[in-house]
Order: sequence, then structure tokens, then C-alpha cells
Amino acid sequence: MIKIPKTFRAAGKKYTVKWDNGKIMSRGLVGEADYSSCVVTLSKVDQTILLTRDSVEQVFIHELWHVACNALGEKKLGKDERLADAFSGIFHQMLSSGKGELV
Repeated sequence: MIKIPKTFRAAGKKYTVKWDNGKIMSRGLVGEADYSSCVVTLSKVDQTILLTRDSVEQVFIHELWHVACNALGEKKLGKDERLADAFSGIFHQMLSSGKGELV
């Protein structure tokens, strides 16, 4: 399990993370990164199915990918949904399977 923060920083901008099942679900989304308002919106529901904790965490990492690409000026790369999905799956596995603490 990974922690989903209420806020985080990317390239000097403070992002807020919020839940809003209705807003994004009505557009068929489970996550959205809005760079202009610095908000990442997550849903716990996909259509009518309640997402697992692991799925929500992976969606969050997927949105972090978009935020990072935007912060780096890599807008074309950030629009690659296949890559965002692959990245979020691998990163979620690395973060959630970690054992022990080095620091």
C-alpha cells in the first residue's frame, strides 16, 4: 500500500489531490490532472464498479506521470496513455512491494 497525499509539489507548483467521483466519472475517467489549477482528481468508482485500493493507487501514479511530463515540458510524451498505464503499473509494483526501510 502506498500513501496518496493531500498535496504534493512538482516543479515548484503545489498540487492538491481530491476525490470527486461524479465530475470525472461522468466523462468516463477515474483520474485527471489539471495543470492550470494544479489539481489531481481521483475517483473510487469506474462506471458502477468500486475500484480496489491498488487500482486507485495505480490511477494516482498514472496522473503523477502526466504531471511530471507537463512539468518537464514533455507534453507529447505526457499524452501517451499507453506509456502512462505501463509506467504506473511498474511504479506501483515497485513502491507497493518494497520491504523494510533504508532510511
